[in-house]
Amino acid sequence: MRSDRIYGALLIAGAIIGIVVLVMISLGLNRKSLSLIPFDISRKADVEMTDFRFFSTRNGRVEWEIRAKSAEMFERKHQALLDDVHVTFLNDNGMGMALQGEKGVLDTDSKDFQIANQSDPIHVLMNQDYHLYTSTLDWINKTREIQSAAPIQIEGPNGNIHGTGLRVNLALQETQVLHDVVAHLNR
Repeated sequence: MRSDRIYGALLIAGAIIGIVVLVMISLGLNRKSLSLIPFDISRKADVEMTDFRFFSTRNGRVEWEIRAKSAEMFERKHQALLDDVHVTFLNDNGMGMALQGEKGVLDTDSKDFQIANQSDPIHVLMNQDYHLYTSTLDWINKTREIQSAAPIQIEGPNGNIHGTGLRVNLALQETQVLHDVVAHLNR
């Protein structure tokens, strides 16, 4: 009788884990992918500019802003290829997160973007206290989420967190490290 209870508990736990895995896989498959490789390298940009700025508003206020030292605009593909990128996400108090990266791709239609670094990690300053480091970040405008599949590191006054994969939901003000999480907390 006791072994039946254990078997039943294991079966229920297995079913729950299976459902969680299926949900995570379906969320990953629905993610739009931007490429930092231009769609046609031989094609010249429609517009080239320096001191590029692009912002998105929500409910009448600026939600985020991208600044880049230079940009190449491809009008038909609705893409801007960016160099030396700075992004600021603003909350109701006026400041939320700031990040900087070497390269970026902005979809000017959907307002999704990807920032990537090849040498030093992208540095994200969150609420003035926490620092996040990773090699690539994607902003999905429709869901208002920042995502990454790359290794990440978060440092703050309460400790450090290392792992792989990241999901930041701005609406819920929630940050998740998705895999291989190791946390070192300060006492």
